[in-house]
Amino acid sequence: KLCLDLVPRIGPLAVNPHNIGIVSLHNVHVNSAENAKASSSRGTLRRKATKTILTHHLYFCMRDFRT
Repeated sequence: KLCLDLVPRIGPLAVNPHNIGIVSLHNVHVNSAENAKASSSRGTLRRKATKTILTHHLYFCMRDFRT
């Protein structure tokens, strides 16, 4: 997803940025981004998170067990 839709829209209608306040324009952008994110994740299967295998190695030196 490249997020190339640069025209702010409310539904199918384009919003004129000269007739709307900056806060409202930001809200339109946030809603549009949330809708795009929801629609892109709707059609895909989510994979289960794979467990990360943690390996721990213990190296030690055994010299002499004689007393």
